[in-house]
Amino acid sequence: MKKRIIIVIFLFINIYGALAQLGIWKEIYCNKISNSNLTRIECANEDNCMALINYYGSGTILIRTIDGGQYWKTIYLDTNYQGPFPITPYWEIVYPDTNICYIIGEGGKVIFSSNNGDSWEYVQGGDHTSIEYIMFDKYNGIRLASKNMIYLYKLEWTNDGGKTWDNIKIPTEYKYFTLSRIFLPETSHLILIGNDEENGRCYIHFEKEINKWELIPKKDNVRIIEMYFINKNVGYSIKLRNKGEGDTLCITRDGGRKWEDINVLKNFSSSINTIKFFNEKDGIIFYLERIKRTTDGGKTWDEDIIENYKDSVIIYNTLLNQSNGYFISKNKIFKLFEINNISHQTIDNDSDLEIYPNPLSRNSELYILLKNNEKASIISIYIYNCLGERVFSNTFETSGNYLYKIDLFKEINLSKGLYFIRIMSEKTNYIKNLIIE
Repeated sequence: MKKRIIIVIFLFINIYGALAQLGIWKEIYCNKISNSNLTRIECANEDNCMALINYYGSGTILIRTIDGGQYWKTIYLDTNYQGPFPITPYWEIVYPDTNICYIIGEGGKVIFSSNNGDSWEYVQGGDHTSIEYIMFDKYNGIRLASKNMIYLYKLEWTNDGGKTWDNIKIPTEYKYFTLSRIFLPETSHLILIGNDEENGRCYIHFEKEINKWELIPKKDNVRIIEMYFINKNVGYSIKLRNKGEGDTLCITRDGGRKWEDINVLKNFSSSINTIKFFNEKDGIIFYLERIKRTTDGGKTWDEDIIENYKDSVIIYNTLLNQSNGYFISKNKIFKLFEINNISHQTIDNDSDLEIYPNPLSRNSELYILLKNNEKASIISIYIYNCLGERVFSNTFETSGNYLYKIDLFKEINLSKGLYFIRIMSEKTNYIKNLIIE
């Protein structure tokens, strides 16, 4: 008896297996200024964001939106400069509140706005050290000076929004700790990640209220390529394995003293840019060329859809939560528009199946080659647009090698953009992006 498989991709209730999520990203802004690059974007909330455009050799332009990216206003940061662009290059945006914003520039220069960027004032600059600001909220934060942009040098704390700063005494043995990442999971707790001369890769925990420093050496020599803490105890890391084995996602629940393997991330082909978890279930990984998310603590991952995205690299991203975020790629800003719930299925190896051409030009036919299908089975083919709406479906019975031809533009009027195709049988469970040019 032949077993017929019915496929439903987008579900809003969990009927078949574990419920997963799939995000839809769309382009909302394109920088068209010659010899300039979008470099940074930060948001106070989903609608209120600022982004930096660095102009080669001349400085930085700030653009701001208060309507979620529909309209962007240009703000010149150095108002006394007579040329078309400001002099100082700016690199970092710290946006702890809707109206409060800090922007950090070259040579430790810092400017501050209390009215969402309408006017700016200088708060620090000219000491030729690299200053990093981390504001936990409107009032509490730290600033860190690093000698030669590498070593822990000077650490200060504010509880009045940056008006005054108190020095945090750094023990002598930590002053030349080589920094790579800083986390401020709580207003009184700081985690520094880097390397110590004697112990190698380490984590330093600092608790402000009791002025306690603790060095936690990493016990193995496995290379950590990305890490994120959601509080002072719980954190996630990705460690690099041997070539071809995949990287390993790990979790700690004691501040980095002990790590447990969660999952080997196989078939994640491009380099990891950022990992972020919002709780112990929901997380997201930005690769250089793709985005994946999990809703079960990292055991399974599903790839987001990025509309009109091809041959690009994600250079920076900012996430407010699992359903609100932005990223920059190839002088464009993309926004996460919606999250669709899907029924999670395991994706098998695609060696027995080919889809071509992809990208597909208009008025061309799409071919699907099914190979090594020895027994007669029922094949179901579905195509969905980026909103999760089914635009094509067909079910048929076949065996052996079979070439299936679809004239999509004759049967349905598809516009240019990103789609995805799913093919199911007793042997195959396959999903692939389909681009129509």
